[in-house]
Amino acid sequence: MEEKSMKKHEETKDWISHIAKTVHENYKGRKVVLWGKYKASDLIRDKLRTEYGINMAFYVESDVAKTDGCQVLSAECLYGKAQEHYVVVPLSFSQSLKDQLTEAGFQPNIDYYYFSDCILQKDPDYYEDAHGNRVIGNYQGLKFAFSGFDSVIEIGENVSFADSVIYIHSDCRAVIGKGSRFRDSTLFLNNFSNLIVGADTSLTKSAVHIEKNASALVGENSVQEDSYLYAGNDSAIEIKQQCNTVHFSMVAENHTKVRIGEEVKICGYSIDRKTRWTIRKDSEISIGCKSFFAPGRIEMSERALLKIGNEFTICNDYLFIVDQDTDIVIGDDCMFSYDIRMFSNDCHSIFDIATGENINEVCEDGQFRKIIIGNHVWAGMTTHILYHSEIGDGSIIGTMSLVKGKIPNNCMAAGIPARVIKKNIAWSRKNGSHDIMDCGEEYIRLTQEEWKKK
Repeated sequence: MEEKSMKKHEETKDWISHIAKTVHENYKGRKVVLWGKYKASDLIRDKLRTEYGINMAFYVESDVAKTDGCQVLSAECLYGKAQEHYVVVPLSFSQSLKDQLTEAGFQPNIDYYYFSDCILQKDPDYYEDAHGNRVIGNYQGLKFAFSGFDSVIEIGENVSFADSVIYIHSDCRAVIGKGSRFRDSTLFLNNFSNLIVGADTSLTKSAVHIEKNASALVGENSVQEDSYLYAGNDSAIEIKQQCNTVHFSMVAENHTKVRIGEEVKICGYSIDRKTRWTIRKDSEISIGCKSFFAPGRIEMSERALLKIGNEFTICNDYLFIVDQDTDIVIGDDCMFSYDIRMFSNDCHSIFDIATGENINEVCEDGQFRKIIIGNHVWAGMTTHILYHSEIGDGSIIGTMSLVKGKIPNNCMAAGIPARVIKKNIAWSRKNGSHDIMDCGEEYIRLTQEEWKKK
C-alpha cells in the first residue's frame, strides 16, 4: 500500500503527466489547443497522444509574429469557441493572458487549464501556490516560472534583478545570497536539483542550467559574466569564493563532478569566442585555488579525470583532450605558456593489418593511460604533451617541444621528442631575479639520478 502511495506521489511530481491527466479528465471530446509552442508544450502534445490517444489540434500565440497560419494560429481564433476547444496553458502566470481567455468566453478548469494559475499568497516578500511552490524573500523584479511541485526559492537581502528569470521544476531549491546581483540572466533547475548562489555574487548575461538530481554552488563574491554553466543529471558543480568567469561555457554531462577552487579566473576572448570546457558523463575535473585560465578549450570524454593543483596559470589557445578512461594530473604552481596541447590518448584507433588487432587500446596490460606533471613545472610555448608522460617537480620544457616519456625533476628538456639538455636547475616566475630563493625553497633540488634508467 505504501509503495503504491509513493509511486502515485512521484507521478504527480511530473508536471507534464499531471497536465495530460487533467486534460484527459476535462476536455470532453473537444479539440485540444496548446497555448505557446516550445519544448514543454511539445512534450504535453506527445504525452496526450501516447498516454490517452488525444491528438492536439494546433497551437495558439498572443503574438501574431510567432504564428505561421498553419500549425501556430493567432489566439483570436478562440473567441466564442469554448464549446469546440479545450485550451491548455503551460506558461508562467500572466493576468493579461487569463483575461484574454475570459474575454474569449473560456471558463477556468471547465474550458481551459492554466497550470500556473493557482496562487495562494502573493506578498512583496512571500509567494506560495497550490502546487507547494514558494518564494521566500523580496522577489520584486525577478521573473520566475514554476513548472512542477514543492520547490523553493530563497532570496537574501538587497538582491537586485534586471530582466532575469528562474525556471524551476519539482522538488528544487534555489538559494540566492545577500547582495547578489542578476542582470539579463537565466537560471534553470530541473527536478530534484539545487542551486546556491553565494552572497555578493554577480551573474551578468549568464545562464545556469541544472538537470535532474544535480547541484550547483557559486561561491561568495564571484562574478559570472557572459558565462554558461550546464550540470547534467546527478552532477555537481562547485565554484568556490571569489571566482571570475568571463565569456566562458562549461557543459558537465550526467554523473560528473566539477570543483573550481577559490579565486580562480577563467577568461574567453568574446561573446563569439568563448572558452569552452566539455565534461562528458562520469568524468571529474578539479581546479585548485588562485589559478588563471586564458582563452582555450578542454574536452573530456567519458570516465576521464583532470586534476589541476593550486596557483596554476596558462596562456591563450590551450587544448586539453582527456580521452575516456584516462587521467591528466597537474601539480601546484605550474606555469604554461601559449598554445599548449595535451593528449591523453591517440583519439583514433590503429590496427595491425596482419593480425587485425587494435594496437593502441586505451588500457595496456591493465594500465590506463595517464599524463602526470609535478609541481612548479614551466611548459614553454607550443609544447605538446602526450600520454605516458611524466614530468618531475621544478622542470622546464622548452618551446615547441613534444613530450612522450619521463622527464626528471629540476631539469630543462627540449626537442622532438623532448630530451634532457641541462640538469640541476631551478626557475622563478619573477623576471630578472638574482635570488635563487625566489624559485621556492621546496623546488631547489638536485636532479634525481634514478631518472637515468627511465
